[in-house]
Amino acid sequence: MIADLKNNLSVKNALDAATIATDTTTNGIAVDTQGYEGGVMMLRVGTLTDGTYTLGIEESDASGSGYTTIPAARIVGTPIALAAANDQDAIGFISNKQFVRATILSASTTSGADITASCALGMPNQGPVADHAATD
Repeated sequence: MIADLKNNLSVKNALDAATIATDTTTNGIAVDTQGYEGGVMMLRVGTLTDGTYTLGIEESDASGSGYTTIPAARIVGTPIALAAANDQDAIGFISNKQFVRATILSASTTSGADITASCALGMPNQGPVADHAATD
């Protein structure tokens, strides 16, 4: 069976490239999931000096507030603590709310790492999906 993924996925920026240099939770950008049944959140570590970085996903009815962790029953995969340059992780999710965002838990950091995240939305209610703008 041949499947066309390009017309059934919408890739969004979930965290602008950033250096995380403290032990903290960094919240990503709100991603609007309207019109999609689920997706995959992806975390990528670039240059890394120290620390570990673990991906999480939160959901909300509003883009700017009210985020809570998506329950484990609606998460596909187990987050891993990334601890090497150029590591990456991906976690699937099914959200019952309109907005999701990545959360990155950093630990044991002194100098930190360069981090970025993306979200691929899939299972569109109507396809093919539109081409993506350069700002997505």
